[in-house]
Amino acid sequence: AREKEAAYVPLIDQIEPINVVVGIAREHHGRLPMAVASGGTREIIEQVLGHLNIRHLFDAVVTSEDVVR
Repeated sequence: AREKEAAYVPLIDQIEPINVVVGIAREHHGRLPMAVASGGTREIIEQVLGHLNIRHLFDAVVTSEDVVR
């Protein structure tokens, strides 16, 4: 997992949003509580959300580091 994450970091600038999903998040921001759940690490997920400028849309971010299973 660490090797995968290390290989992924240099590619973050190439990530593009899934416009349908971002549109839904923007539409419901401030009206419904929303969260991101990911099997990635917090460091990577926060970088991706920051790169896409959408972190502010989500009340919570839950990553693989936050759960046992």
